[in-house]
Amino acid sequence: MLTNTLQGSTLSLDLLNDVVACPLTKQPIRLSLNQDVSLPEDGRTYVWRNENWELIPEIEDNNPLWKAWEQLQENGMISYQSDPGNNLAVGKRQDCEKYGQFCQYQGLVLDIGCGPQTWPAYFPQTPSPEQVFIGVDPLIKKSSEQYWQLRALAEYLPLRGNTMDRVLFSTSLDHMVDPVGCLKEAKRVCKPTGTVCVWIGEKKPNTPKPQTSPQWYQDLKKPDGAEDVFHIKRFTAAEIETFFEAAGLSILESEIHPIDEFRTNHFYRLSPQ
Repeated sequence: MLTNTLQGSTLSLDLLNDVVACPLTKQPIRLSLNQDVSLPEDGRTYVWRNENWELIPEIEDNNPLWKAWEQLQENGMISYQSDPGNNLAVGKRQDCEKYGQFCQYQGLVLDIGCGPQTWPAYFPQTPSPEQVFIGVDPLIKKSSEQYWQLRALAEYLPLRGNTMDRVLFSTSLDHMVDPVGCLKEAKRVCKPTGTVCVWIGEKKPNTPKPQTSPQWYQDLKKPDGAEDVFHIKRFTAAEIETFFEAAGLSILESEIHPIDEFRTNHFYRLSPQ
């Protein structure tokens, strides 16, 4: 059993198996520690590797952005290892605290693009027993000791429909190949009574670049089709709101938190109905 050591909330493997599914067919699957997941009906196998399941399917999608995405994932991991304080949601951060309050956590919470940190700073530091968290991210290696983290893609969530009370995109949506498809997946897994919460950081095109950058950053490669070394494309608030509409999500509430004259955080609470 995995235990949230901060408070004592637990998500057993049995409960995880109540919600997990094949990322392609969405049919229920059953996970067992230290074992591959074989699906005899279609010949697929999801491999147990590095103390987690490889729940990323073979992508039969000719979108050229997937190649760019692979390079961006490598860049992201370098940034997490080289400077976690500025590239991961760790430590005491006011923006994370505000977002966590905005999300109004309850029930089963899914964080899409959770990152490899053991406990994101926007999660409650003392969660109640009714708050249980699951994360998905392609860069996950070993699952955290504090909550289940699954190695998976936002475009192909390995979860059954109508199972989550909260679904989060916490500054992660602009790293994804198909943001509308990811939002549709979030809508699918969210309960009708639940909400989808999105945090995006809007950055003006004329934002000044830092005068100096560390060598690890200078060495990163920007792939063809990507806006910068970390993002497929940065979104404006107007653009992201058209994605919500295209995915069939309606805005219940939003907040605007300016950082400076060039950068702004936007929080959205969305209804799947």
